[in-house]
Amino acid sequence: MVLYSRALDGAGVALADDEGAAEDQLALLRLVTGQTQFPAYLTDGSWNILGYNTLMATWFPWVREPGANLMHWALTEQEAREQMLDWRQHAEIYLAMLRFALATGTGAVKASFDRLVQRILQDAECRQLWAQGPKVVAFRQGHRYRLSLPHVSPEQITVTSQVLLPAYQHGMRCVMLLPQNPVLPPRLHIPVQQNGSSAE
Repeated sequence: MVLYSRALDGAGVALADDEGAAEDQLALLRLVTGQTQFPAYLTDGSWNILGYNTLMATWFPWVREPGANLMHWALTEQEAREQMLDWRQHAEIYLAMLRFALATGTGAVKASFDRLVQRILQDAECRQLWAQGPKVVAFRQGHRYRLSLPHVSPEQITVTSQVLLPAYQHGMRCVMLLPQNPVLPPRLHIPVQQNGSSAE
């Protein structure tokens, strides 16, 4: 993209095609809501929740709230600090992602994104973590979480986040939380004849 821009004497490079954007977003929503084996959700460039599947709403009911925002929930809500084990480690990464978005201008709408960051930094613990250093993180692909969700499981749940970035919808993220030990259907045992007897 940089070479293309320089070849055209600094002409801007379009990161997304606005034509058909609504149809493309609908396709992403179908991808997310169609998942039935693990929680999945869709966010815009400012981490506003645009869609989610049934499991995501069961695990994290806050996504149903009007104006739900992943960063605001994860960094400021007491519920998040109880459900996300090792919360400070997660918070450091989330804040580093916010810093990266600020530095690169990848927030969906700058004014609303700036307000989001300001609201988050009103939290004393977040301000302390923010001031520790200029760490930046672009994406959180493959990150492992330990969750405490008593309404879902009496035991801790370990998941790995898989982040899909649609090439035609710059800034959007399809995120899927894959449990480390998913519930699998029972194995199918097929008798095999061996010397006139059957064995599994």
